[in-house]
Formats: sequence, structure tokens, C-alpha cells
Amino acid sequence: CGDNFTPEKHKHSEKRCSKKCWNKARALTAQKGYWANPEEKRAVAKVREAEKRKNDPDYKLKQKDSYLQLYYGISIAEYAWMNYLQDGKCYMCEKVCASGKALAVDHDHKTGKVRKLLCASCNNGLGRFGDNAELMRRGADYLDKEMSM
Repeated sequence: CGDNFTPEKHKHSEKRCSKKCWNKARALTAQKGYWANPEEKRAVAKVREAEKRKNDPDYKLKQKDSYLQLYYGISIAEYAWMNYLQDGKCYMCEKVCASGKALAVDHDHKTGKVRKLLCASCNNGLGRFGDNAELMRRGADYLDKEMSM
């Protein structure tokens, strides 16, 4: 822009009027050590995150809800309802997750459609077979033949 750059006019949180102003702001903050010391920046972020966790009793629930919304398009309430309908058990093996973790959300990788909740072992197994039902059937046939010998 045609204006002289001044930090008061071009605050870090505001949009810059040009690439030139952005670069000037970045250079100024680098002189102050903000960009120059990423370890300090990370340490400050870690302390702030710990403060949030300590002061917000619903922090983990909010994190889980955000994760489910972002990756699967479902809310924590929808996850809880699916878990209730499955009795807290894996849809495939009908057991509680042996690892002690929450059940994984199984979804179609092509369409993104959520299917069921699975334990870590079953979810991993499906993933290893590439969600290929025919390949899994052949594997099951193989096991049936080998077990009968």
C-alpha cells in the first residue's frame, strides 16, 4: 500500500492490506523474537492448553465432539446413541473393546458414510483388508478350510 508501515496501524491480528505490509509485520515480529523462537511459542501454547483443560470440566467432551464433527460429521450425542444401541460392544465381534479405548467409528472411505462402531482390532482388520468384502470372504473360507483339516 502507499502508507508507511506502523505497528499500531497494522496489528498482527488484523488483515494486511498487501503482501508488502504482511512481510513488514512478520519482519517486525521476528525482531521481537515471536517467529524466531518457535520453542517458546510452543511452550506458551502448551501452558494455555493446560489452563483450558484444568479450568473446563467439559474439555475432553468438547474435544471429542469437535473430532467427531470434523472427521465423521456426527455429534457426540449421535456417537453415544450408536454406542447405546450396540450395548457398548463392537458390532463385529460383539465384545467390549479389549484395549479399553472407546469404540472406533467405522465409515466408508469413499462416501464418508458412518456405518457402525467397532473395537480397535476389528476396525484395524477391516482397514487391512481395504474394506474389500470379497477378500474378507476368501479369508474366512480359507480359515474354515484350514480349521476343518
